Amino acid sequence: MKHITLGFGLVWLVAALGAGLAFSIRDSGPVVLVGGVFVFLLVVVAALFVNRNVRHRRAAELALVQSEHRFRATFKHAPLGLALLGSDRRWLLVNQKLCSILGYSPDELKRSDFEQLLHPEERDGAAVQFAKLASDEQATSSFESRFIQKNGTVVWMELNASSISNGEEGPGSMLIAFEDISNRKRLLAELLATQTRFRLLAEGIPQIAWIADAKGSAKFFNQRWYEYTGDKPNGDCAKAFRLALHPDDHAEDGKRWAAALDEGRSYEMEFRLRREDGSYRWHLGRALPARDENQAIVNWLGTYTDIEDQKKAQEVLEGKVQERTRDLRLENDALEGASKAKSSYLATMSHEIRTPLNGIVGMLELLAATELDQEQRECANTLRSSTESLLAVVNGILDLSRIEAGKMELDSIDFRIDRVLRDVVTPLRALAKPKGIEVEFHVAQEVPRDLRGDPLRLGQILTNLIGNAVKFTREGKVTVAVSLVRETGRKIRVGWEVTDSGIGMSESEIAKLFGEFAQASVSTQRQFGGSGLGLSIAKRFAQLMGGEIGVRSVLGEGSTFWFNVELERAQQPVPLNGETEVHTPIHPIGLRVLVVEDNEVNKKVATRMLSRLGHYSEAVGDAVQGLEAVNTKTFDIIFTDCELPGMSGYEFAAALRKDKPTGPPIVAMTANAMKGDREKCIAAGMDDYLAKPIKLIDLQRVIERALATRRHKKRVADKILAGKLNPEGRGRPPEKRPAAGNPKITPPVDVDYLLQSVEGNAQAAREIVSSYLLESPQLLGQLSMQVERQSKDGIQTAAHRLRGAMLAIGAKSAATVAEAVENLAASGEVEACRETLVSLLVKAKAVDRALTELELNPEDVPALPGHGEKSALVGPAVKK
Repeated sequence: MKHITLGFGLVWLVAALGAGLAFSIRDSGPVVLVGGVFVFLLVVVAALFVNRNVRHRRAAELALVQSEHRFRATFKHAPLGLALLGSDRRWLLVNQKLCSILGYSPDELKRSDFEQLLHPEERDGAAVQFAKLASDEQATSSFESRFIQKNGTVVWMELNASSISNGEEGPGSMLIAFEDISNRKRLLAELLATQTRFRLLAEGIPQIAWIADAKGSAKFFNQRWYEYTGDKPNGDCAKAFRLALHPDDHAEDGKRWAAALDEGRSYEMEFRLRREDGSYRWHLGRALPARDENQAIVNWLGTYTDIEDQKKAQEVLEGKVQERTRDLRLENDALEGASKAKSSYLATMSHEIRTPLNGIVGMLELLAATELDQEQRECANTLRSSTESLLAVVNGILDLSRIEAGKMELDSIDFRIDRVLRDVVTPLRALAKPKGIEVEFHVAQEVPRDLRGDPLRLGQILTNLIGNAVKFTREGKVTVAVSLVRETGRKIRVGWEVTDSGIGMSESEIAKLFGEFAQASVSTQRQFGGSGLGLSIAKRFAQLMGGEIGVRSVLGEGSTFWFNVELERAQQPVPLNGETEVHTPIHPIGLRVLVVEDNEVNKKVATRMLSRLGHYSEAVGDAVQGLEAVNTKTFDIIFTDCELPGMSGYEFAAALRKDKPTGPPIVAMTANAMKGDREKCIAAGMDDYLAKPIKLIDLQRVIERALATRRHKKRVADKILAGKLNPEGRGRPPEKRPAAGNPKITPPVDVDYLLQSVEGNAQAAREIVSSYLLESPQLLGQLSMQVERQSKDGIQTAAHRLRGAMLAIGAKSAATVAEAVENLAASGEVEACRETLVSLLVKAKAVDRALTELELNPEDVPALPGHGEKSALVGPAVKK
């Protein structure tokens, strides 16, 4: 404003001079004109000068305004708290950040003073700092102090204050920047606490603790290191470790560290460290990597643990372990020896028990087929029942022994579940019928009929449970229910429940079940009998098949025994008859049989049974005689005992197979019934296995089975079918062949099958037909007699023998009826056998007529070898 005022004053002065000169022009002439011009120029210069100052002033004012705006914006939006304090320490100007930190509004702060917000313990320190600023000792001051927020919370802040002079003496205002450092203080406190804990831990643990850099070089040891090694602190830790490490451990330590650093994993190694006295002790070194936020290793934290005492204890322990291992090996050898001795003892006892049992059972079978009065038949049946009970106990003990020895192996074959039930229930119905007890079974719709597993063991469980239910039930019925528990893929868990209306059991009696040789009570054992092995074996079988077993029972109301087993779906559909391949028996009667047996009783039983089945037999006492007989005579099948004097039955079979690979089938007929005996027989070259005691039905079936497996591989069926053979072995002229007849009508005899079964051998065909015509009247007579007596077992045996004979000559239709009679007898329906027998007799007559028309009469058959008086062959038993 001064410059403007001066400029305007100068302009007025020049203007006044110009006016004075103007009035003087009129009087002064040219001189005056020059003076006027000069004055005018002065006026112009003064005006320009004034205008220039005005512009500069306006620019300065604009810059000042802009600078003030920038300052206010910076002050307001600064990331730090900012405040301007007056000389009286009151708030003159505060920004939003400071208000946010302290929790006050700008107006609230301006109404208070600085000291009111300071923590009481911080006021003196702040006063000292402000005093230094006021006394010009320092232009700025930086310090930390605590403030109290509006909500009462204490907050740490770092203050940076600058004094602003007002141009006068005395304290001026101050510009202060505030930064909230509460988190920094907290983290620092935590770090200090962590360091303190680490220090206490490092110095307090009994191990040597250490820290290494990212490359594994030691940088720090705790006090334990120095106490152990005697080193001085503040030395080179990495060098100290290398000097203390046993020389033999350096190479391995280097490898371990290289692997840990390369893979970024933990380090671990056992090594020896030298003590202050120069001795070495074993230590276990371990280290873990510490990583930063980018997972890069920044250092390693580790320990060295003294394991010298553990090493020595380990050596002592290993010595004891080795010693104990030797003792256990000796004990195990002793146990194995005892187990082998037990198995050997059981095998021997089985053999010794089965050998006389074979004689008893065999003779009873033969006795039952003879003429007996009612009292004699009851005695024979009682003997048979007792013998079967004894045999069941022997078999139970053997099964239990196999399970305990871990030698019980389950089969895995396809079977039909309804056939297993029928095979089990049918004979048990016969036992239940005299008591008026119904035996029923129901299979749920969702249960697959074709399954895969061990039907034999499954049948044993069911036989035991259903048999017990029938035994302990006086009236009512026994129900077997089969359900699907669950199915997972091919795996199927099938549940079974056997419910009876018998005597039931108490809780204390239930607790005793499923144990070996256990009965519910002594009175029950005395009243109903039994060895107590059945449920124990059933439990073991269920467990072997991946299942479990249990019982629910109410005393006086009955019991429900349940179990479930793990099975699979069958790999292929199972035929309804339960067999995957039908092998029709060959030569079921009139066979030449060699029996190799050293026991005279068993010789007699075997030969008489074979005779009863319609076969010719010769018996020898040892394997050497057996080989001689085979080399000099022709036999259709050979039965041999396994335990023979001198050369065993296994050696006999092996020698025979070596000499005659395609010779007659060999069947083991032995009292050995332990696990592996059958496999041992097959491995020796035998075709089948029959455990003593032997029954007629079992003998007949094994003969059929063995002959079927020994058929020649080369077939001549095409040649035989091309032309039928006459009795002389030559092809019969077409005009003499029987008419084909109606192809829809099944002929009584399948001549094609008869000729195929003997490989086109006319002589063999004549012998089979002749034997049948000789034996059939006797077989039919025996069957009729057993039907009249209503002997279930007798009907089964006679019908089975007749069926085999009919199948041998191709009389399939008649054989089917004979099988029906056998099945009816097995199910206890003896009365129904009488009606079916009438149909069987009609078909038998048709078979006889068909055979007679073939001109294969008995008188055309030459005498069989051994028919002479001096022959050792025992022929079929023919009733005169």
